[in-house]
Amino acid sequence: MSDSTFIPKAYLLVDCPFSFKFLLFMTESGLLNQVELVFLNKEDKDFKNQEQAFEKLSGKNALYPTIEIEPGIYQDESDTLIQYFADKNNIDAEPPVLQIYKTGVLKRLMALQEENNQLKKA
Repeated sequence: MSDSTFIPKAYLLVDCPFSFKFLLFMTESGLLNQVELVFLNKEDKDFKNQEQAFEKLSGKNALYPTIEIEPGIYQDESDTLIQYFADKNNIDAEPPVLQIYKTGVLKRLMALQEENNQLKKA
């Protein structure tokens, strides 16, 4: 039996491009009222404690975004989460602004990260 009062809890990292991608989808799709947002910030003095508490709850290493989609059931990976909420609401998983983000800013960020990783190896 599911709890009809349960609201999924979304754990987002403030400077994470994938957390932003999920947040962008939820905002653009008008679905923010379907989740409770928990923002974690590496700059906060209690970040490590918050992350450890989150890992204890979820039973796995912290990846962002992660959502407790049902009581005690955690799902991560932004594309999987976006598809979950799109299917649940029978809407498009790639609204226009999200498409622009994915093909522009996010694509460039990933290229820069790869370039940085290669430079570190050299």
